[in-house]
Formats: sequence, structure tokens, C-alpha cells
Amino acid sequence: MTKINQKFLIFTVVTLLLAAMVFLMFASSRGDSATTDESTHIISGYLANIDGDYNLNTEHPYLGKKINTLPLLFMNLNLDQSESYFNVKSDYYYDSWRESRQLGNDFLYKMGNDADRILQAVRSVPMTLAIVFGLVLFVIINQVFGIWIATVSLILYCFSPDILAHARLANTDLWITVFYFLSIISFSYYLSKPNYQRLLLAAIIFGLTLSVKFSSVILFPVLIILWIVKYKTAKLNLWQNFKKSLWPAIIFLIISWVIVWANYGFSTLMPSKYEQILDKNYYNQILVKTQTFAKYFKPAQYYKGVAILSSNSFGSRPAYLLGEQKYGGWWYYFPVAYAVKTPLPILILLLGSIIYYFSIGKKLIFNDYLIITPIVIYLLISMMQKLDIGVRHLLPIMPFIFIWCAKFMVEFYNKYRNQKSRIF
Repeated sequence: MTKINQKFLIFTVVTLLLAAMVFLMFASSRGDSATTDESTHIISGYLANIDGDYNLNTEHPYLGKKINTLPLLFMNLNLDQSESYFNVKSDYYYDSWRESRQLGNDFLYKMGNDADRILQAVRSVPMTLAIVFGLVLFVIINQVFGIWIATVSLILYCFSPDILAHARLANTDLWITVFYFLSIISFSYYLSKPNYQRLLLAAIIFGLTLSVKFSSVILFPVLIILWIVKYKTAKLNLWQNFKKSLWPAIIFLIISWVIVWANYGFSTLMPSKYEQILDKNYYNQILVKTQTFAKYFKPAQYYKGVAILSSNSFGSRPAYLLGEQKYGGWWYYFPVAYAVKTPLPILILLLGSIIYYFSIGKKLIFNDYLIITPIVIYLLISMMQKLDIGVRHLLPIMPFIFIWCAKFMVEFYNKYRNQKSRIF
């Protein structure tokens, strides 16, 4: 097969896979009412775009929500500002999740807006993102691991029930999935040949990742471990390289935080001194107890979101698993949920890869750690917290799982083919 024919075949396969993904997402989303979180995300992003209001739904950063709701800026929508949310939003220490949820539902279904039209417009953004990311995923994997691993990975991505289900919703799960992957890849790109251009790219993407979901803080240990592994596998002196990397690390963090702050419009909000208001239930005691620090943290709304997430993640929220309900959840919730929700072929490939690589005593190289580390660290930290509310929280590790499964399939096939050729 000539190079021209091979490129045409690859182009055709990639196009058909992404076209199938488009059909499955758009067709299945038509007529669906808003999920429990979508209405809040929609009104939150919309208010941030039109008024610079970063007080609604603060437990999620705003970048993904603002981009999702950009189509709404071209629609003539009604917004009743007499709702209870607008009466409490100025209280920095109050978590207005009840009022926010009510406002979101009323915005869609009680203010004279066309809910179906709003949902179709907003959902089209993450669905478009899913298609673009599929193409980017293919290109990057092809560069790092080769064409066959890239093709198999794309097949697994395009037909993943979890990706298809959540990429068609106006939530933040797909955004963290995309940027978690890109942040790790851009950081490894910097590690392969450190220079300030690559450092800038990695820092910008890391800042964008922090701006789409607070769970992105898991990247800190992931990137540190990858840095250690990179120098260990290259047999370089870790201490010497630590001293060399100190200044680039400071630059990396500063640039990342400027990106985060920019996504809050460089807000200079200075929280007032906390005062208990009798008719309000201040759920978030972490925010109250750290009020002094909150004053100096910019943007203050981001710190509020981190505090709320901390309360939710390590508090005692109700969870459901295998017919049982329990406050605080189970440490094994996510492995079990993933096993139940994941197609059997993926589970077989994961188990088969572990058995196979152990049996042959495979020596891991940096590219192997590049896949394994983001999966293991993310899963371990997820198991430590108590926010057990759905397998969608494991979405960021799924592209890495697809790559791992594809890599195993291609390597196993190549070894079997070589052995067969020697026999015959």
C-alpha cells in the first residue's frame, strides 16, 4: 500500500469513527430534559458571561461553564432577578446551592424560555469538544505510540458508553477529561526537552485545567511523580535536577495561577468579616474557619469553591452502591462502579494486560508510566474521598485506559504474529 493510499485510509477511518460519535451523541440527546446538575451549570455560566457574577455554583470553576453557555448570548432570554439567589449572593460565607438550583430550574422551565432550545444550544458545545478532542487524541497518540495504537484508542473512545453519555451534557466532566489529558501530555513534552516555550505551553494548559474543575488539583502529585520518573529512568541525579527545576517550577505555578485568575475576570473581591445570620444555614465551616486566609487569596471565589469541594469530598454525603445506601460512601466505590459500568471487553483487556505484562516481566519505560501514573494516582485519591456520586468522576482517566488497552492489544498481536512467522 502506497503512502497516499495509507493516509487516505486512515483519514477515512478517523472520519467515520468521529461521524458515528456525532450521530450517537446528537441523536441520543434530542428530547432529553435537563439532568440534575445541568440547569445550575447553565445559569451559572450564563450569569458569569453577562454580569461577571462568580457567586453562583462556586463549587465548580467557571471556564467550562462559560464556554458551554456562549451560544446563549445570541438568544433573547428572560431572567427574573427577584429570585431568592439574588438576595443572598453577596454573602461570601453562605453556600447558596439550594437557591442556585432553584434559579437554574426556574430559568429553564418557569421564566418563559424555551428549555429544549437552550439545552440543544448549550449541549452542542461539549459535543463539539468531544469530536475535536477525539481528533487531537488520535494525533497525539499517533505521535507518541504509533498509528495502530492511535486507531484502536480512537475506536474505544468513540464508542465508550461513559464518554458518549457525558459528552452530550452541559456539565464540567468532559472539560476536565480533555484538559487532564492535555496537561499531562504537555508536561511530558516539556520534560522530553525542557525549554521556556514548552514550559509556557504546559503552564497555560495546567492553568486552564485548574479553571474547569477543582479535582484537577490531583495533577500536582501526578506531575511531580512523572518528573521524578523521567529523571530516574534517564539515570540522572535527582537532587541536581531538582535545583535546576526550582525556578522553572515557580514560573510554571505563577503562569498557571494568572490563567486561573483571568478566568475570574481578575476579581479583587475582598470578603467581609464573617457574621452569623440566624435565618441562614452556613454549611461550609471550612470557609468560616479560614476566613482570614480567604481575604488574601485571589480570586476569593476560587478559594470558596475549593473550601466547598473539601467539605463535600470529605464530609458525610449519602451514597448508593449495589442496592445499599450509606452516608460517607465506601472506599471501594469507584473500582466497583467502574467494573459495573464498563463494557466487558475493556475489563478483559485490563485484566489481560496485567497478567500478560507480569508473566513476561515487562520492564516499564517512561511512556508506560505516562499512562499508568495518571490512572493510579487519580483512582487512589478518588477512593480516599467520600464524594461517591457517580462513575462520571472517573472520566479523566478513561483516555489513558483506552491507550493502555490499545497498546496491549497491538503489542500482544505483534508478538503473536512474530511467533507464528517463526513457527511456519
